[in-house]
Amino acid sequence: MNGTVIALLVFGLLLISQFQESRGEIAEYVPDDEIETMEVAKRGLFGSVRRFKAKNKLKKIQKQQKKLKKEEEKYQRKLNAL
Repeated sequence: MNGTVIALLVFGLLLISQFQESRGEIAEYVPDDEIETMEVAKRGLFGSVRRFKAKNKLKKIQKQQKKLKKEEEKYQRKLNAL
């Protein structure tokens, strides 16, 4: 099993090095204005990911608030019954 893990790590490193080399070659042929456009698009993509995460966090908080409100109402009914 250790041999398999080592082989996978070496293969992954080779893929990464090939990707980095090819990325450098591609960058030589891409005009500067297109690179700027890609950077802006990348920032927009990560911005939407941040908004998505924030929206999920908000939903989670709202769900917790509803749960706490239900518990509070339950205990309030018990208190009123006494």
